[in-house]
Amino acid sequence: MSTTPLNIARRLATDDRGAVIPLFALLLFVMLFIVGLGLDYTRATHAAQRMSAAIDAAALMAGRALLDGQLSDSEIEEKARLLLNENFKSGGANIGELGPVEVQINRTTGAVTINTNTVVPATLLAIVPNFTQFNIPGRASVIFDQRDIELGIQLDVTGSMQGQKLADLKLALNGVADTNSELEDQGLFDILLPDQNGNNKVRIGLAPYSAGVNLGAARAAAVTNNRNAGSGCVYDRQNGDASDSLPGPGKYFGGRADLPSAQPCPGAQVTPLSKADDNANERTRLKGIVRGFNAAGTTAGQVGTNWAWNIISPEWTNVWGGDAPAAYGTANVTKAVILMTDGEYNTTDGRCDNSGCNPNGSRGRQSNDRAKRMCESMKEPGRDVIVYTVGFRLTNPVAIETLNSCASSSRTAFLAEDGEQLRKAFRDIANQLNNLRLTQ
Repeated sequence: MSTTPLNIARRLATDDRGAVIPLFALLLFVMLFIVGLGLDYTRATHAAQRMSAAIDAAALMAGRALLDGQLSDSEIEEKARLLLNENFKSGGANIGELGPVEVQINRTTGAVTINTNTVVPATLLAIVPNFTQFNIPGRASVIFDQRDIELGIQLDVTGSMQGQKLADLKLALNGVADTNSELEDQGLFDILLPDQNGNNKVRIGLAPYSAGVNLGAARAAAVTNNRNAGSGCVYDRQNGDASDSLPGPGKYFGGRADLPSAQPCPGAQVTPLSKADDNANERTRLKGIVRGFNAAGTTAGQVGTNWAWNIISPEWTNVWGGDAPAAYGTANVTKAVILMTDGEYNTTDGRCDNSGCNPNGSRGRQSNDRAKRMCESMKEPGRDVIVYTVGFRLTNPVAIETLNSCASSSRTAFLAEDGEQLRKAFRDIANQLNNLRLTQ
């Protein structure tokens, strides 16, 4: 049989089995299309996942910034765009191009919506006529259920706080200046009461204490059964009661007429919860009150604890009037106290032991025991008050144990050795409270 090239060509020209060639070409095209579809689909899916993660992170950041109130809408939008682009580009090989980013902010509802898209060029699928790229839309919408905060702060203004300690406390609350330019210079009031009013409210009350607290003459008369002798000074409850119930028979607070030898109480009065009508005004008002603090007297920490609690207690609605706290268990309201001291709880009924002010003496033991019982009652289910503690330059193990026992958890217990650590403790507490305001 001849196998010359000419004979082979003649046989191929007359053999109808040559129809397999266009069929093979068609199958090859289909196979290439399927492979190309798989490869390009994988690339497009990867780009879409990167875009989705980047949008989610940007929306969460924008939502937190919106609630913090430190930035304007335009500043939030710019930060969201930058974060979205950075996260998208850092997600791996550059296989897609991010399109324009639209950020929508609604301060009334606490909502942030981000829209964008990514374009992924086709590779093997580019053989399909008029198909050059994948255009993948992306959207993230976040609505934060903004919680109100009611915060009562026990503030130690006893004699041991004189000088630099009191100056450090004022800085921790007020910040370095009345501006919000530097985060490290901010005090607790700057963080919790920013210029931008949100849809939620942060209400703060102050309980400066030493041997007792100063309620002002009218309120002191009401809670002592007119035993305040014209003074605003209020001391422990009768019979060592450790509750937030309103005063009454057997549960009135001690006044100067009952305790003529008691140490004087602070000049600074207890401040009920702020009205929270305007953050900037409330922040300025509270800072002015703190700037007026002076230090003197012994340490009845349990009295300070009781009044930090009473400030946020709904039992005291009629006493506080227009600044009334919300009821326990009110939806979207978080109640918290900060218990700050630099010393050992050593005073009850406005007096120390005859041997001196000693946390291990009889009055010292009563003082610590009452404070711990109050803390346990605050934290009980149904009240669910979050208790933060701040010990400033504490060395006595009894004092440290009392604060640790009072704190809701190890995360809410702080010990500060100097002014810088004290400022950091109050900033950390403010940031924790801000985080509690976010429930997605």
